[in-house]
Amino acid sequence: MVGNARDVLGRVAELVPFLAKNARRSDENRRLSEQVIDALSETGVFRSRTPIRYGGYEAGTRTLVEIAAELGRGDGAAEERAKARADMGAVVGLARQAVTSSTAPAVPRSIPACPFSVFSGTSTPSVNTLSV
Repeated sequence: MVGNARDVLGRVAELVPFLAKNARRSDENRRLSEQVIDALSETGVFRSRTPIRYGGYEAGTRTLVEIAAELGRGDGAAEERAKARADMGAVVGLARQAVTSSTAPAVPRSIPACPFSVFSGTSTPSVNTLSV
């Protein structure tokens, strides 16, 4: 996906009606649907904080707040999950160069899910990997 962090904001804004339509289903099922996760991934929001050198958008604070506000208009749970996933990308930028150089090719496409299954609404440990 090409563009910059402001482009991600535009794609997220277009996604708001879809998120709002699916919010109740996500709430009832206590998890985001695969369709919502896929749609979020397609916007590039999961890579919004990942450094540019690792295929991300390296969004600034203002843009991140605007992205969060847009997502929150559609579904607060989707906003929270997108933020958590984007924060994982930021960790890449904090890691030492020696470590990130060996793992960088995997970062933009696949990030290990949180050790707890945030998408299932449970606190069951998980080893899932989600494409971003």
